[in-house]
Amino acid sequence: RYLPNGTIDTSFGNAGIAMIPIGTHDDIAFSGLLQPDGKIVVSGDVFNGTDYDFGIIRLLTDGSLDTSFGGGDGKVIYQLGTSSDYIRSSLLQPDGKIIVVGLSLGPINGYSPGLVRMNSDGSPDNSFGTSGMVITEIGPYNDYGWASCLQTDGKIVIAGKTNNGTNDDVMVMRYNIDGSLD
Repeated sequence: RYLPNGTIDTSFGNAGIAMIPIGTHDDIAFSGLLQPDGKIVVSGDVFNGTDYDFGIIRLLTDGSLDTSFGGGDGKVIYQLGTSSDYIRSSLLQPDGKIIVVGLSLGPINGYSPGLVRMNSDGSPDNSFGTSGMVITEIGPYNDYGWASCLQTDGKIVIAGKTNNGTNDDVMVMRYNIDGSLD
């Protein structure tokens, strides 16, 4: 963490740096959120020994793991599909729920957009999709969810790419608050 003048804030983590192992190796952060209470949510890809899953941690303002998140250790891991899942963006709802967006590799259609919505404690929000998870298969080729935004009405918009069989096209999708396509 940096201070406003650009110097490292040595009161954060270990001399300004928090390095948090989650999986067996190769944990990669792709998105971060700052909650109103100053807690920091970091999400990305976590290697489970075979492939990658969605990994989310929450840090306290001093850079230590928040043990009230993720069942007591500050970490949660979500496996969406049958193989690798990769987070590319995250959102914080006004009610404190956290949404992570990325892509999930399935057995038939390659990659598909994947979303997880969790309660503020990291547990799955069972009112969203199936057990808090949504995978949207679009076509027979790779489709990626990369960017996301939250509308004021609670709907979720994701953008990325879809392959039409010949080349890639821009893909934009909107989800209702329950995870169904709008």
